[in-house]
Amino acid sequence: MLGRSPYCSVVVNSPMVSRQHCALRLGPDGLKVVDLGSTNGTRVNTEVVRGTSSVKDGDTLRIGADPIEILELDESVSRRTSQETHSRLDAMDAPPSSHPEPVTLTGTNTLDLIEALVDSKTAPEAADRLSRTVQRIVNEWLESSRSVDRPIPSAIAARLAGVADRVSSWFADGELEEWRKRVQRRLRNDPP
Repeated sequence: MLGRSPYCSVVVNSPMVSRQHCALRLGPDGLKVVDLGSTNGTRVNTEVVRGTSSVKDGDTLRIGADPIEILELDESVSRRTSQETHSRLDAMDAPPSSHPEPVTLTGTNTLDLIEALVDSKTAPEAADRLSRTVQRIVNEWLESSRSVDRPIPSAIAARLAGVADRVSSWFADGELEEWRKRVQRRLRNDPP
């Protein structure tokens, strides 16, 4: 389920998003999105979702004003990311039932997904599309951290720097070198 509520699997912090906005369901017929009676609607690409709608790799799911790109990952990458997330939950000091609020690992999950996207690039023709998606996510993360004036923890900064290095290395012509350097400067909190 996607929505503003902290009890949703994917929390989207936007006043344009309903508490329980929509749900994604994976079944034998593929991935489907169901609008849950949201105030501002759900769209797949430009089409308004009425009831249930199919979504596929490359589609853009828009809830409120927020776009979410649908990407199909290799099953082994998806399984590894899920296992890493569960390992992090298991490693917490207290069991989840003792937490007064639901446990959210948004930043960690986002970074796991970014790294999974980078790991999923097996064919050269995937580099362009994946690099644009990874760049957008990393740039939004850096901008978000700057807008709330909160530094990115060093362990996460190191992982983000590694992602920028890897994605930049996909292009021998240096096409993404300037982006990589900009990410490095922002991670060091240097002026833009």
